[in-house]
Amino acid sequence: MATPERTSHDLSRYWGFLRRRVWIIVVVALVVTWARALYTFNEPTMYRAEMKIVIELPIATTNSLSVRTAVENNAVTLKGTDVAEGAIRALRLQTGQPSLPRELGPTDLADDLRVVTKPETATLQVSYDDPDPARATRILRAVGSAFEHVAQLQPAGGVVATPRTPTPAATTGGPPVPSPTLASRPGVFPARVFDEAHAVGKVEPKPVRNVAVAALLGLLLGVVAGMVREQFDDTVRGVEGAEEAFGQPATVSLPSGVLGHRPFAEPTRRGLDPVVAELAIQRLVADILWTPESKDTRTLLVTSARPEEGKTTVTANLAVELASAGYRVIVVEADLRRPMLHHYLELDASAGQIGLDAVIRGTATITSAMVEVPVWKRDAAQERTAEGRQNGPRSGEGSGRLRAIVARPGHPWPSEVGGERVQEILSALRSRADYVIFDAPPILVVPDAYPLVRAVDAVVAVVRSGSSARKSTASMSRLLGRLRAQRVTLVVTEVEGALEGGYYAYATPRPS
Repeated sequence: MATPERTSHDLSRYWGFLRRRVWIIVVVALVVTWARALYTFNEPTMYRAEMKIVIELPIATTNSLSVRTAVENNAVTLKGTDVAEGAIRALRLQTGQPSLPRELGPTDLADDLRVVTKPETATLQVSYDDPDPARATRILRAVGSAFEHVAQLQPAGGVVATPRTPTPAATTGGPPVPSPTLASRPGVFPARVFDEAHAVGKVEPKPVRNVAVAALLGLLLGVVAGMVREQFDDTVRGVEGAEEAFGQPATVSLPSGVLGHRPFAEPTRRGLDPVVAELAIQRLVADILWTPESKDTRTLLVTSARPEEGKTTVTANLAVELASAGYRVIVVEADLRRPMLHHYLELDASAGQIGLDAVIRGTATITSAMVEVPVWKRDAAQERTAEGRQNGPRSGEGSGRLRAIVARPGHPWPSEVGGERVQEILSALRSRADYVIFDAPPILVVPDAYPLVRAVDAVVAVVRSGSSARKSTASMSRLLGRLRAQRVTLVVTEVEGALEGGYYAYATPRPS
């Protein structure tokens, strides 16, 4: 039996699928609708003519089965090619009327006739469609006359043998006498037209109906196309997809909107609530501070498989959160090819004149490379936000210290430096701080971070839901294993509904 949680999860998956594939669904629906609309408006206009024929059954015929059989036999006769031949011959002898379509032959005319049997009233309702309403009426009248002539030859449904050659009436323009096979059909009763052929109006095309049906069909085809695309999609979806691809449970999942959050930036109306971002990062901080596996963790390296998966966001906010909690933190820009850490910490580009590469080569000291980052700026920004909400100021949480070693683009990684020098740098940094965090380059793109992976206490692997590829995520996991990372923590960013928004309101209570 499906539980409410299971049902809610399934609905979330379906809704996520529709949101991801909405463009495929919409494009397919529009193409199908447009094609059908184009075909509809290029179709010739068709008009319908109708008439009704009554079957003259004997008075003694009361059995419903016999009546149904008689009506159906007459309908078969009416749809026969012999009646159509007689009608076409009669039409060609008439003058002053719209001409017959050139391609109209006996078989075509018989196929185009629509006959609806009504045994309860012993009648036949006959209709014919044509681009010309007058011609449709004329053709249907000729069919009615030919059928009446045939049906009158039947003595109460018996068999009558007639000559195969036409009677003089056919040569003078009257309805022709059909062949013996038609006149000798058993169960065909006399009939007469009691509602003359008349035009009933336009029947095709029907733009509204056609477009509506095409739109519905297009939506269904779009959903099918989206499902096919989903089967071949290699993108990581949600925490479960990241865990399956990476091969281990996720430690933290960060909700949508945290990616790109700068801890010192002024809050905007469209931006993420800083309290929401802070609480999301605090989950990762809690894992580092309080889990038994992280008891001795003091140096961390944050990386991802590909660019723009959220590693710098995690690095900057993690460093600021630890410093705000009262710890001494040094954050290091190890992505020397595309450094972005200084933007997140709101530092001037000139602060990266001395980077990690200079420290590793020995051309600069750690002290000269470090830049002080005033953590109080984050608290001041939050206080302004809190005052704007009239909830009172937010007090600082600790007296920590945050320093950064940043870099400017164009500084190559010193590949000639071995692991021993990296260990020396780590020891020197560890002696100056409680926690050292490296913002490393994407590990599958460049090998710059390889010497650091084994040297640090823990590696934080960042995977972005809805963007990271499953193959890349699995490759990152295998590579970290081959590099013998001591401990790996999986963080999944941009997870929809990772934390309930209602709980965040608990962090900023409303005035009573």
